[in-house]
Amino acid sequence: MDGRIEPLLPLLDDLPFDGIEAATPKPQGDVTVEELAEAMGDKVLLDGVPGISFLPNRPMGELKGITEKILEEFSPRLILGISDEPPPNSDFGRFKKVAKMANSRPLDVR
Repeated sequence: MDGRIEPLLPLLDDLPFDGIEAATPKPQGDVTVEELAEAMGDKVLLDGVPGISFLPNRPMGELKGITEKILEEFSPRLILGISDEPPPNSDFGRFKKVAKMANSRPLDVR
């Protein structure tokens, strides 16, 4: 799921799935990372970083902040990726920055 998902939040924890793919938080979607994490309960998040955060005209601080929040709220229930797709004119150097951020965190195997 991606896009405008706020009306679906009350249903997420009860779904019979182990994870949710491409649930896109703000600034691209309509929910915060914290709202998404609370609604999903123990489910795994697949992706999470809004695709627009990889655009060269978006603030780098936005990308770093959203990535940190996702890592904080969902690790170890996380397969970090881009929600939904990277735009064609993405700054591909930003992918390396996200990878470096993820790899610099201690492995949490709760």
